[in-house]
Amino acid sequence: MYRMENFKPDTFQPTRFESDHIITLNGDDIPYHSVCEDNVFYNSEGKPIASIYSYSYFRSDIKNTKDRPVIFAYNGGPGSSCMYVHAGFLGTRRITYGEPDRPTAFGPYEIIDNPNCLIDVADLVLIDPVGTGYGVLLDENEKKNFLGIEEDAEALLNFIES
Repeated sequence: MYRMENFKPDTFQPTRFESDHIITLNGDDIPYHSVCEDNVFYNSEGKPIASIYSYSYFRSDIKNTKDRPVIFAYNGGPGSSCMYVHAGFLGTRRITYGEPDRPTAFGPYEIIDNPNCLIDVADLVLIDPVGTGYGVLLDENEKKNFLGIEEDAEALLNFIES
């Protein structure tokens, strides 16, 4: 994976990572498949211009997925990745942050299975829009198409529909 401080749009290569896991929720073992990937937007010449990064979790023991709900979540912006939504409360794993009435301000933190995760009832897709987290703008000339309220909404709609 690329590190953002060393990121060079001209050397961008889309990434995709997949893995399988099991989480125990309410005493039941729930198997799920995880896909983390760049979702690239291209211009009319086929050149990559931007990427939305997604972290997807699909329950893998469901036979008929046609009617299974999907929750799409992102943190918003500008510039704010889905990290707080993801690692804070909605993802299959989360960081510990102390007791609800006494949150821990400083680390070290531990990563644990999230006992409140919704993977048992819905698949999850957490999103870093363009310009947030690992969501990147690859062509500065295209910023007018991604960096704005309406533009951000249009890009997210295109991502969800694809």
